Amino acid sequence: MRGSYWGMAIYVFWEYLAGAAYHNYAPLFFSQKGFAPGQISLLIGIGPLVAIVLQPLWGMLSDRSAYKNTVHRILLLGAACAVPLLLPAQGLLAALGAVALLSCFSTSATPMGETIVLEHLESQGKNFGPLRVWGTASFAVGAQLMGVLVGDAPARFVWLCAGWFLCAAAASLLLPRVAGHQHAKRKTSWKPLLNRKTLLTLLALVAAMQLTQGLYFSFFALHFTGDLGGSKVLFGAAGLIAAASEIPFLLLGDRLLARFGVRKLVVCAAAMMALRWALLGMLRDPNWVLVSQVLGGFGLIVPTFCVVKHIQQTVPAALKASGQMLAAVITFGIGRGLVGPLGWGLSRLFGSIAPIFWAMAGICAAAALGIGLPLLRAPEEPCSAQQKAGR
Repeated sequence: MRGSYWGMAIYVFWEYLAGAAYHNYAPLFFSQKGFAPGQISLLIGIGPLVAIVLQPLWGMLSDRSAYKNTVHRILLLGAACAVPLLLPAQGLLAALGAVALLSCFSTSATPMGETIVLEHLESQGKNFGPLRVWGTASFAVGAQLMGVLVGDAPARFVWLCAGWFLCAAAASLLLPRVAGHQHAKRKTSWKPLLNRKTLLTLLALVAAMQLTQGLYFSFFALHFTGDLGGSKVLFGAAGLIAAASEIPFLLLGDRLLARFGVRKLVVCAAAMMALRWALLGMLRDPNWVLVSQVLGGFGLIVPTFCVVKHIQQTVPAALKASGQMLAAVITFGIGRGLVGPLGWGLSRLFGSIAPIFWAMAGICAAAALGIGLPLLRAPEEPCSAQQKAGR
């Protein structure tokens, strides 16, 4: 079963289940431990800052290892062992330390796994979108399950996250073995990636979008259950709707990419994210907020899918893992890393959460105009030699 479609699907399901558990419910967990919204924003933002430092290192180790799978499994097991440390952490500094340690592993696990899966699919001439649907399905299931299972017991959140990371590590044994392309060869520097101006402009736009998505993860749970009075079960349903709305794009993503190209899709996604955040700032009925979650399918999945595919198609084989990690550093690291200080500042400035969504809408709209329009005029980057050979 190793390397088969179903083996990879099982891995993708469990890996995204762990991510859904943490990203959706970490703010509620920290709120139950007595942290204020601004402090919670700092706790959510520390992970991406750690990623800025460590993701290039993990990418380099992966490219230079005999098999990328070894480094990937270390990341998943490390995350499973680090999650329980959130429970005894008391006070802001201790909690920041625990989250930072968890982030040493968890922030790089997903891009590493995607690199392994994409390289194998590319060698088989198969599309990534239908397989990624399993991640969306598990994200939806995870959001709903956590709403039902966690309740008011913070320990359940921690142990569920740890258990699901362990399941992902076990499922990673089903992934195909993918060699590190620099192993036993002349080492290749990752610095030429910085000369790809179109790639860097694309990553800058996605970083702005990731910033707003990080603010969403920091404040939406508190806003929905606190300000709007929605239950945890309804909050889980909101996550389920947002995740399920991604499925149509994933099923059609490769065809849409071939027809419209990466840049048009990402700029359109930025505009749709601006609309989604504006609606969240406006709506006061939890039921209408649930309806607005259908816009999630036009948001973050589009730029993340496009970035992964763009790197896989244009970056040389020896630098693919480093390219994916560079993307994670700029979009997730720098983009999400600004969530902590910006979220803390906005919470102090406005004194309530709803206006923060309007600020998020403004960031996305400005990015679509200020970065997206130049991106549409940027020259095409050549395909890698490996991609050309596959045509």
